[in-house]
Amino acid sequence: MRAAIVLLAAGGSRRMGEHKLLLPWGQTTVVGAALAAACGAPVSQIIVVTGRDAARVEAACRSVPATGAGVCFIENPRWAEGMLTSVQAGLAALPPGLDGFFVALGDMPLVEPRVYAGLMQAWAPDRICVPVWDGRRGNPVLLPAALAAEALSAPPADVGLRGMLLHHPHRVLELPVDCPGVRIDLDTPEEYSRHAPAPDA
Repeated sequence: MRAAIVLLAAGGSRRMGEHKLLLPWGQTTVVGAALAAACGAPVSQIIVVTGRDAARVEAACRSVPATGAGVCFIENPRWAEGMLTSVQAGLAALPPGLDGFFVALGDMPLVEPRVYAGLMQAWAPDRICVPVWDGRRGNPVLLPAALAAEALSAPPADVGLRGMLLHHPHRVLELPVDCPGVRIDLDTPEEYSRHAPAPDA
């Protein structure tokens, strides 16, 4: 299948107290690690949606060597209005001819490239593929290209992808994975301290 990734990197990091995407993560940053994993996925393009501190986030991403997929950047001026606006900004930039698209989160640096590949292998037309670890759904999520138009017209009350999953429960295909990173995002200083690698890692 031919797919692209929309990587959301626009949030305000209110619970962290500082911009979590730019925090150190080994030899890179949190968003850099998330992008590096996406670059290892068998996709044709990665669309990074920026918002708060857009120039700094883009600079952090550009320090990551891209392999395979092309990387482009879209700034969402409405990022403070919620995640759905960033999803929509990314979807509006999707190239034509895709079978499906991922929505991934820039604050999930422990997702591994093999998760993307596994979801693509499990995918079937018209299904929404969701990784599951320890019985709980995680990210990234792989959606059929036909749902892009619906997401673009979704009302502001919809909570990002959650609304899409609620609207189409019969289309959701859960894929158990052995990567706990699909459940680990970094919203608080405690979560960052718990999961961050050593500075020289």
